[in-house]
Amino acid sequence: MKQSKDRYQLGLLFKGKNPSACLVKNGKIVCFAEEERFIRVKHAENEFPIMSIEYCMEAEGIEVSDLESIAVGWDAKKYDSDYMKEFFHRSFWEYRIKATDSIKWQEDKLLKYRSSELKKEIMNNLGEKLPPIRFYPHHLCHAYSAYFLSGMREANILTMDGHGEEDCTVLWYADGDEIKKLFQKDIPHSLGWFYTLMTKFLGFRPHDGEGKTMGLAAYGEHDPQIRSKLEEIITVEDEDYFMNPEVFYGEKDEQYIGFPKKIIELFGKPVQTYPGYEYSKYQKDMAYEAQNLLEEAILLMARKTQRITGSRNFCLAGGTFMNCKANGVLAKQDFVENLFIIPPSGDNGISIGAALMAAKEDGQDIRAVMDHVYYGPDFSNEYIQDKLERHSNQLKYKRLDNISKEVAKLVNDSRIVAWFQGRMEGGARALGNRSILANPIDPKAKDKVNSRVKFREMWRPFCPSVTEERAKDYFDIKYPSQFMILAADAREGVDELLPSVVHVDNTVRPQEVSRSTNPKYWEVIDEFGKLSGHPVILNTSFNVKGEPIICKPEEAINCLLNTDIDYLAMGDFLVWKTGVEYEP
Repeated sequence: MKQSKDRYQLGLLFKGKNPSACLVKNGKIVCFAEEERFIRVKHAENEFPIMSIEYCMEAEGIEVSDLESIAVGWDAKKYDSDYMKEFFHRSFWEYRIKATDSIKWQEDKLLKYRSSELKKEIMNNLGEKLPPIRFYPHHLCHAYSAYFLSGMREANILTMDGHGEEDCTVLWYADGDEIKKLFQKDIPHSLGWFYTLMTKFLGFRPHDGEGKTMGLAAYGEHDPQIRSKLEEIITVEDEDYFMNPEVFYGEKDEQYIGFPKKIIELFGKPVQTYPGYEYSKYQKDMAYEAQNLLEEAILLMARKTQRITGSRNFCLAGGTFMNCKANGVLAKQDFVENLFIIPPSGDNGISIGAALMAAKEDGQDIRAVMDHVYYGPDFSNEYIQDKLERHSNQLKYKRLDNISKEVAKLVNDSRIVAWFQGRMEGGARALGNRSILANPIDPKAKDKVNSRVKFREMWRPFCPSVTEERAKDYFDIKYPSQFMILAADAREGVDELLPSVVHVDNTVRPQEVSRSTNPKYWEVIDEFGKLSGHPVILNTSFNVKGEPIICKPEEAINCLLNTDIDYLAMGDFLVWKTGVEYEP
């Protein structure tokens, strides 16, 4: 047991997708990690985040006995009582819909989210001698994670996702240290469910491919007939939006498993993709209209909140706000003055909110400004060199005094460089510590990275990292944009200057890089700017399609060996394959 006056709370999210752990020390985040990174299974569905917990403990040199409390982002009290059972039975009765599949799904949830079941799983993994285990409402955890890390002293908070316990959209107002609920919408009125259903229909993996739907939408245009059909699923009115319960609670189609009958009646056969699949105009327009409806519903809820509170400050959390295009539309509104979106805004960020709630309950000051998410593992040069030596027959490497400067030269020569530095970032976006870098000025760079490394759809866009000093020269950025979660328009002519990072609709998902937050990565971009004239670099996550972002040096080496990445910059080492000519 650590002999220290430091106080620790551990936040957890499990029993679903994207399990994670967050360790808070004296009210501030010190470690955060997602289980998928350790077990190498994307989203790590239904896994207990034991390896994430072990990382957090080892990084701080503590044991379970040093924890003051453990917090879980589900309100188990609602599952212990008959509250949730009555809620679903009441819902089905109200809608008078035959919903056998939906009822079965909910009955399963009613059992596995009881506090006894959640505690049992924690004890099975961490032992029976545990600190108090607390259960907090899911959407309140989202709200805490956004507001208390925003730096704001009062704000509107919007939390939207697939669902929490019974809720799926909640509007809040925070003043000082208090958060008050203003308005709540319960399932099936879920914007997350709506967008996931459209994602699934378009042939993408649900709860994973929503970003593809967003990217595809940029290729579509308004189609009144598609819009009319979608309005049979979701209706956006002056003061509220509503979902058609027949779609989400109704009977499923027998031929197209997992799809409601109503969807098949409206749109026909779901898309079945294959490598090289070309989307039709109809399908692109469908994505366009789905995206537009999502944006309209979000704007409606934001305006509603602003009218109630008068505040023009907004904090956002929940998986729906992983949609950076919708976030960008909200950012442009004249009723928005300040905006913060927590980067792990999906369920992976619930462990952060839960840990902060526990710390506040234990009397800690949890207010902070989140200016980075570099809370994962890092590795010494000695560790890295040991792993490189084990591949001495396949790889060559050289230790450099200034690896940032050398990488900038290679990228300027249109080489693809994997960049592995410091503590792993949390969340779905690579933010300069586990990234693949390329030359955004090269019009072929996007296609080269897609075909040689990422092995993904050729139409999908890549993102720019830019020094914060020069970001507004290239992009119409209204708010701090360090996390690639807020879309912005490229300024006039930038699409021609930087063709490989501007999407077809002239939007970008930028990362402003601060010298104080990530000096090594900032220097790469700055040096590239000195060589090319533009301190902007193409940045995509260090992984291949279907895999989580790289965590350890071993995985980085394996990715280098099995793709057409030209170089790997890991720690102070530049690494390349045997047979490649390199002259520093």
